[in-house]
Amino acid sequence: MGRHFLVVVDDMSKYPDVVAMPSSTSTVTINTLRKLFDQHGVPETIVSDNGTQFTSHEFRQFCKLKAINLILSPPHHPPSNGQAELFVDTFKRGLLKLKGEGDVDQMLDTFLLAYRTTPKSTPAQQRGPTEWFFGCKPRATLDLLLLPPKQPTGRDFKMENQLTAVMEQSRAILTAETQSTSSLADLRTGVPDLSLGKSADDYTK
Repeated sequence: MGRHFLVVVDDMSKYPDVVAMPSSTSTVTINTLRKLFDQHGVPETIVSDNGTQFTSHEFRQFCKLKAINLILSPPHHPPSNGQAELFVDTFKRGLLKLKGEGDVDQMLDTFLLAYRTTPKSTPAQQRGPTEWFFGCKPRATLDLLLLPPKQPTGRDFKMENQLTAVMEQSRAILTAETQSTSSLADLRTGVPDLSLGKSADDYTK
């Protein structure tokens, strides 16, 4: 495809992020990870391959500044970074299956939505990566095939009674404030208001 992708997979939830990048330099990689960390939080550990963008002094300093433990997989031994490698293989096959269904960005979005919302095959993990990562079940395309929730019909007497009670309380408060203002006005009856340009002596003549 002639494009660079940064693949990041959360080890616990298996939630993936795939970001298209103009190049794979250390600076571009750091800026991309910084944005991901701002969205999801800073990880304690990063496991990566031995790409020059990860072995550079600049990237090591970035990890040190963020208090991240950087672990590099042994050269020529991809399985040591198995989680990411496994996802990369799934990612490649997924894009091949989606070939012709839009541009690369559209295919990427379609693949990520399907992957993130698909429950794990393990019986004890009947939740997708998104639900594990964020703690709530997302609404996916397949959910549109389900019957919509039944909408309430008729009058909601409970809600009407609550609304009536609130309105009566507000009316009582307003009435009390009006009566208090009227009493204050009565106490001031007979006290002349000073107009601009006149002194108090003018009212005593």
